[in-house]
Amino acid sequence: MLQEFTQELKNNIADTLRDVHTLIPGKIVTFDPDKCTASVLPFGKFKKPDGSMMDYPQLNEVPVYVMQGSEQTATVVYPVKPEDECLGGSPPSTASPTLRIFL
Repeated sequence: MLQEFTQELKNNIADTLRDVHTLIPGKIVTFDPDKCTASVLPFGKFKKPDGSMMDYPQLNEVPVYVMQGSEQTATVVYPVKPEDECLGGSPPSTASPTLRIFL
């Protein structure tokens, strides 16, 4: 019975974590100013089911968002270039798991 309880607890935690939206740091590999998209290499590694560690894969054609003031009346614009650091994530307000880059 304890084993069943433990497994059910693990399943509930895994189900809850699927709905967690967070950011991951990375670096810009390429930037397309016409489309305002970037190729990004996330920092860090993830653990595969067999226990080995693997680098996160490069993500391509990721939309880039820059910070703006309220009502979009003020925007800070600066050049985006390879090796720039960024944060990538899927905001909880989106219906799809689309990754976005925030500079």
